[in-house]
Amino acid sequence: MKPVSIALGPYMTNSYIIQDGDCIAIVDAPYPADRLIEAMKAEGIVPDEVLLTHAHHDHVFGLEMIRKAFPDIRIYVSADDMPYLDDNGKLLRKMVMSFDPSFGRETESITIPSDILGYSSYSGSFTVMATPGHTAGSVSLYSEAEGLVLTGDTLFQGGVGRTDLGGDYSELMRSLEKLAGLPDSTIVLPGHGGLSTIGTEKKANPYMMR
Repeated sequence: MKPVSIALGPYMTNSYIIQDGDCIAIVDAPYPADRLIEAMKAEGIVPDEVLLTHAHHDHVFGLEMIRKAFPDIRIYVSADDMPYLDDNGKLLRKMVMSFDPSFGRETESITIPSDILGYSSYSGSFTVMATPGHTAGSVSLYSEAEGLVLTGDTLFQGGVGRTDLGGDYSELMRSLEKLAGLPDSTIVLPGHGGLSTIGTEKKANPYMMR
């Protein structure tokens, strides 16, 4: 299926509905996820998995709503980002309250599912590329067959994700070099903003023109 993108929540975080081999995947879970769930139910889509590009609050706080709507759904995140979700997201909530207390209070009653899986148990069709820097466990999901890569907050159209919330700038630059090695025609589906291609970003994104 052609990827469907829906920007959700106060941070306008992109969530994608996309084919993953024989499965239907949701990539990232912004809060609130009601429009995403309604769109799938309107089309009779029952997703099989949630693939998280990283575990920051604006990509994971919709998990409870998604799990309630689709109880059998599997959820994956990098093991290096699991600490954000431990103890019902205690570390994540502390981080959110430090810079966005209004969103923190809005989401304080949300429960993080306790059975989230690491990508070591993932067997789908995406190549899971470790692209740390925005967070230690940020990943990009690459499909050579479809010619696309979901980059989360590692790479945006014309920019990159911040590194002051558990990230590392040097690692981010190395991750961009890894992404730059993909074919120029590869479509970039980022965590925020519009689509691009690897070739376009190599020519126009100052962080990839180094």
